[in-house]
Amino acid sequence: MLTPLPEHALLFFRLSLALVFALAFVAKVRDLPAFTKATAELSGLPARAARPAAVAVVAAEGSAATLMAVGGAALRWGLLLAAALLLLFSARLALALRRGRRVSCNCFGRSTQPISTLDLVRNAGLTACACAALLLEALTPRQGVLPADVLALVAAMAALFATVWLSLPDVSLILRPAWQPGNAKGSAS
Repeated sequence: MLTPLPEHALLFFRLSLALVFALAFVAKVRDLPAFTKATAELSGLPARAARPAAVAVVAAEGSAATLMAVGGAALRWGLLLAAALLLLFSARLALALRRGRRVSCNCFGRSTQPISTLDLVRNAGLTACACAALLLEALTPRQGVLPADVLALVAAMAALFATVWLSLPDVSLILRPAWQPGNAKGSAS
């Protein structure tokens, strides 16, 4: 039986966050012009300032993913950078939502889906992961290398979590009650 230990939880949070930031990095690098345009629309920056801002975000996300993947002394810096980025992104999203902006963030590649409170929920959950990992990283003594079967199981769980959590808008549509107004199944005849 696998007993959950702090180092397993730390590994789960670390791998989940590293995967999320790596996916965001790759998606933005693959279509930097679309992310630059989304940065301008979301932030209200002029086009000439949006490109350096977009490049800085991509570099920071790539750095966070790398630091978390490397681990050791770099792990704390990667987690701090991830938490700071998530808080910054959340503040920007909240401001845009408050102003009623109907823009896409292109956070994980080109998208036409406008930002919503689900983006804030996603970021809040990821920020909680980063904070929990920082706490565990500070309190957990180094245990050495985990057995390969434990590493594989935790890595699979982290990949599943990241996949589901990044698909939160789609998951919410699946979980939406059938009786919700506007749903043909829930309409009265």
